[in-house]
Amino acid sequence: MYDGPQKISKKVIPLLIFRWTWQVLIVLLISLVPTIIQLRDVNLVLPIPLIVIGVLLLFFIVITLFAFIYYKRFTWELTSNELHIYKGIIVRNRLHVPYSRMHTADINATLFERLLGVVTLKLDTAGGSHRDADAKIPGIEAVVAEQIKNEIFRRKAVAEGGGNAAYQASLSANLDAVGNQFSADVGTYFDHNVPLGQFASDAQGTVYRLSVKELVLAGITSSSAFVMILLFVAMGVQGLGIVMGMMQSYGTVESYVQRGLDAFAQLPVGLIILLVLVVILIAFGFAILGKLISLWGFTVRRNGKNIEVHRGLLTKVSTVVSVDRIQAIRVKQGAIRRIFGFSEIMLEKVAMQMQNSEGKQQIASNIIHPFIRKKHVDEFICTILPEYAGAPEEATLETLSGAALRRSFFRYARWTFCFIVIPLILVPSLLARVLSEQYGSLWWETYSWIFAVVIAVGFFLTGFLMITALFAWKGRAIGFDEKFLVMRSGAYGRRFVYFPRRKIQYAQMQQNPFQRYTHLATVSVFSASPMLRKVSTIDVRLPFAEAFLDWVERYSQTIKR
Repeated sequence: MYDGPQKISKKVIPLLIFRWTWQVLIVLLISLVPTIIQLRDVNLVLPIPLIVIGVLLLFFIVITLFAFIYYKRFTWELTSNELHIYKGIIVRNRLHVPYSRMHTADINATLFERLLGVVTLKLDTAGGSHRDADAKIPGIEAVVAEQIKNEIFRRKAVAEGGGNAAYQASLSANLDAVGNQFSADVGTYFDHNVPLGQFASDAQGTVYRLSVKELVLAGITSSSAFVMILLFVAMGVQGLGIVMGMMQSYGTVESYVQRGLDAFAQLPVGLIILLVLVVILIAFGFAILGKLISLWGFTVRRNGKNIEVHRGLLTKVSTVVSVDRIQAIRVKQGAIRRIFGFSEIMLEKVAMQMQNSEGKQQIASNIIHPFIRKKHVDEFICTILPEYAGAPEEATLETLSGAALRRSFFRYARWTFCFIVIPLILVPSLLARVLSEQYGSLWWETYSWIFAVVIAVGFFLTGFLMITALFAWKGRAIGFDEKFLVMRSGAYGRRFVYFPRRKIQYAQMQQNPFQRYTHLATVSVFSASPMLRKVSTIDVRLPFAEAFLDWVERYSQTIKR
């Protein structure tokens, strides 16, 4: 199947035209608008609107030509041992990816791809995040993409089976059964919205889903709401700067600013508070909408040695993660979600965190449940990843000693020193010197409030850092049993990392002079996941650190002291 060079669908041409056109429009909008404003009073041979239309038409012709060349030169081929991809518009690229290096597969479809009836198949390799090793086939039908994926993993498994005929026949039958089931699921998923609920069961096992209520709560409690608030503030400041710059050319900016300040000063305090609340509600609304769009139809289930995740309303994403590539499980609770007892579960896998050919960061993490009650995490892991069941419970973890609390205050005191010395001594001293030279002895009556604000901010930050030091000390804990290591961290939120002992590449114990005096140590573990390349617990008791190294050593791993 699929022997010989294969072409992608012609539908990739309008797809690329649409994708590249809006990117070019954004760049032109940012770069040309200031120039057009400056040239509005200059006598040109042609009207400005005609020049703009000509520039846009020229770019559209170039984009169309490039999209056609991309389609003509993109071919792929399945050989006995490798996937070959041939592409390139100006520079020709020939990519050879051995089947043995392929571990996971993603089938993605943006809104425009769904309208055209195509998807993008992306195959993740051990070095697949390198910008020149992008094993991706765009512009193919969803069922065809699943058939290609199944064929690739069939050939990989057959090669690993050593050519045994009976093994190949059994493997072929199993892959056909699993592949046909998943192909049907993918076709249904990319054509319709998956019904929502809590969980269900089918022939492949338990399927976890999210309800609409859970999606809304996920949006409300996510950090993206606060990011949206900051974005609104930044956009408002940027927009005000642009408007003032445009008015300045007419020499009226001072009068408009004064009128605006006078009008704002006359507004009732209640109306100002109401406007602030409206902005906050709009930000939360955008955050909820974003979660609904990105997580709509979310489903996750175990299928043999793979974990399948489907999600997305506008952009459909179907991800398959091999259990063998998983290095650790990360359970994360933000500050707000921790209050309500919710968390998200992520898989950390083998990959490199680098930029791909499109300049996008490829993260070696996959969210397998974005919104789950903390008390249900163990049940979920037992169902989806039974290999990680039986890890030490939170109540059994080793907490830190009182000496570690003192060191926590000392570490945060370094920042406290900066916030005390600079605001309370240096800044007032410099301001006093400058203002006294300019205004004489009358400066204190006018600018005394500045010093009050600086001192208040300094004390507030000092208190905040000291509270953070206390919570960070309470949040750190570590524990292990025969098979697993669990590390907990976080001040206001919580992060739990579950490491199988066989996935730890090596361990390390460090002691600085202060730690040696207090009989404490810092223990670290290193994994193949870029997100968890090094995970440390600071200031554990020295006997526990020694026992931890002995635990790692029993599995014949590398230890650094």
